[in-house]
Amino acid sequence: MFSHVSLGVDFTNEYGDITEAFYSSLENSFEQALKYSVKQGIDDMVKEDAQMLFQKCQGFGWGFSDTIADIFYSYYDQDDEDNWLLSNPFNPTTPPPLQP
Repeated sequence: MFSHVSLGVDFTNEYGDITEAFYSSLENSFEQALKYSVKQGIDDMVKEDAQMLFQKCQGFGWGFSDTIADIFYSYYDQDDEDNWLLSNPFNPTTPPPLQP
């Protein structure tokens, strides 16, 4: 469901910041995927994928990460996200801690 957004996030991680139009397209796709999942009653099944994308795009330019956060929180409760972060402390953009 989130393949377009996931590919865009991976592309940005690989090649750097892209244009505002590029991010707008990804934002629209993310929202459409969440809207469709609610309509189909599968929003709970795609939540973890949405969370992973949300975490993966933190710090991107053009307000992209903020917009993805706004979209995510319009569909899911922030308390759920906080609980998820506590149980999954190493998101894809955070390296594991160095060993002494």
